[in-house]
Amino acid sequence: MRFGIYEPAYWNGGYGTEALRLWIQRLFTEKILVRVGYTTRSGNERMIKVEEKLGMKMEAKLRK
Repeated sequence: MRFGIYEPAYWNGGYGTEALRLWIQRLFTEKILVRVGYTTRSGNERMIKVEEKLGMKMEAKLRK
């Protein structure tokens, strides 16, 4: 899945964090998944912060 908030007026409002939190909650509630992971660029600090807020931890860094 890929998502983004492209309108700057809505950045830093918690919308992305809330959307991802609800999506992950649904996946576990419906027992669709038992584990969730993600991949993002190392320079994507906003996405890294979102994942940290949701309790995710970095497991590895991929090399080029």
